[in-house]
Amino acid sequence: MAHTFTIPLNGRSPSELIGKAKNAAAQSGAVFAGDERNGSFSTNEVAGGYEISGDYALITMTKKPFIASWNLVEARVREFFA
Repeated sequence: MAHTFTIPLNGRSPSELIGKAKNAAAQSGAVFAGDERNGSFSTNEVAGGYEISGDYALITMTKKPFIASWNLVEARVREFFA
Protein backbone atom coordinates (compact mmCIF):
# COMPACT_ATOMS: atom_id res chain seq x y z
CA MET A 1 0.00 0.00 0.00
CA ALA A 2 1.35 3.45 -0.95
CA HIS A 3 1.16 6.67 1.01
CA THR A 4 0.89 10.03 -0.79
CA PHE A 5 1.29 13.59 0.48
CA THR A 6 2.15 17.02 -0.87
CA ILE A 7 4.88 19.50 -0.06
CA PRO A 8 4.34 23.16 -0.99
CA LEU A 9 7.19 24.85 -2.81
CA ASN A 10 6.59 28.03 -0.75
CA GLY A 11 8.08 30.30 -3.39
CA ARG A 12 11.08 28.07 -4.10
CA SER A 13 11.82 26.96 -7.62
CA PRO A 14 11.61 23.23 -8.39
CA SER A 15 15.39 23.19 -8.88
CA GLU A 16 15.91 24.60 -5.36
CA LEU A 17 13.65 21.94 -3.86
CA ILE A 18 15.34 19.12 -5.76
CA GLY A 19 18.82 20.46 -4.99
CA LYS A 20 18.01 20.38 -1.29
CA ALA A 21 16.65 16.84 -1.55
CA LYS A 22 19.68 15.62 -3.52
CA ASN A 23 22.07 17.06 -0.94
CA ALA A 24 20.13 15.53 1.95
CA ALA A 25 20.05 12.16 0.20
CA ALA A 26 23.79 12.23 -0.47
CA GLN A 27 24.53 13.05 3.16
CA SER A 28 22.40 10.18 4.42
CA GLY A 29 23.47 7.56 1.88
CA ALA A 30 20.14 7.49 0.06
CA VAL A 31 19.80 7.09 -3.70
CA PHE A 32 18.13 10.05 -5.43
CA ALA A 33 17.40 10.20 -9.16
CA GLY A 34 15.32 12.76 -11.00
CA ASP A 35 14.91 16.30 -12.17
CA GLU A 36 12.66 19.32 -11.65
CA ARG A 37 9.60 17.36 -12.85
CA ASN A 38 9.80 13.87 -11.34
CA GLY A 39 12.05 11.24 -9.90
CA SER A 40 12.61 8.66 -7.21
CA PHE A 41 14.50 8.11 -3.98
CA SER A 42 15.33 5.10 -1.84
CA THR A 43 17.27 3.67 1.07
CA ASN A 44 17.44 0.09 2.27
CA GLU A 45 14.11 0.55 4.07
CA VAL A 46 12.26 3.42 2.38
CA ALA A 47 11.38 4.05 -1.27
CA GLY A 48 9.21 6.49 -3.14
CA GLY A 49 8.89 8.96 -5.93
CA TYR A 50 7.91 12.56 -6.54
CA GLU A 51 6.24 14.68 -9.18
CA ILE A 52 6.33 18.46 -9.20
CA SER A 53 3.30 20.24 -10.55
CA GLY A 54 2.56 23.92 -10.08
CA ASP A 55 3.39 25.03 -6.55
CA TYR A 56 3.53 21.54 -5.02
CA ALA A 57 5.58 18.37 -5.00
CA LEU A 58 3.46 15.23 -4.83
CA ILE A 59 5.34 12.54 -2.90
CA THR A 60 4.32 8.89 -3.13
CA MET A 61 5.95 6.51 -0.66
CA THR A 62 5.95 2.87 -1.79
CA LYS A 63 8.08 1.16 0.84
CA LYS A 64 8.66 1.57 4.58
CA PRO A 65 9.78 -0.55 7.51
CA PHE A 66 6.95 -2.73 8.80
CA ILE A 67 7.15 -1.34 12.33
CA ALA A 68 7.23 2.34 11.28
CA SER A 69 4.01 4.29 10.79
CA TRP A 70 3.39 6.16 7.56
CA ASN A 71 3.25 9.39 9.58
CA LEU A 72 6.76 8.81 10.93
CA VAL A 73 8.15 7.99 7.49
CA GLU A 74 6.39 11.01 5.98
CA ALA A 75 7.93 13.32 8.61
CA ARG A 76 11.42 12.02 7.79
CA VAL A 77 10.92 12.35 4.03
CA ARG A 78 9.60 15.90 4.45
CA GLU A 79 12.96 16.78 6.03
CA PHE A 80 14.71 15.88 2.75
CA PHE A 81 12.57 18.35 0.83
CA ALA A 82 12.35 21.07 3.54
